[in-house]
Amino acid sequence: MQMNNINRLRALRNEQAAGAEERKKAVVRHDAATKDQVSISAQAQDALRLRAAISEAPDIRTDKVNALRAAIAQGTYRVPAEAIAEKMLRHTGDQR
Repeated sequence: MQMNNINRLRALRNEQAAGAEERKKAVVRHDAATKDQVSISAQAQDALRLRAAISEAPDIRTDKVNALRAAIAQGTYRVPAEAIAEKMLRHTGDQR
């Protein structure tokens, strides 16, 4: 009788081991069959393109800087006094 119980336990353990192995194979098959996907909206793609364009643009607009340097050197660079006064008043909060 004791041998019979031992044989049953062995059979049960073998079934459990076989079931565990099948579950592992199923997980591997599932992992191989599924793939992660990411989709980026058109708006996000536009934002990425703009960001790339901005990062490629120079920080200093040398064409404007050179034109201003030339105007100053030639004595032709003039800023109207009213424009300066307006900006100063706007900066201090006076809106005349």
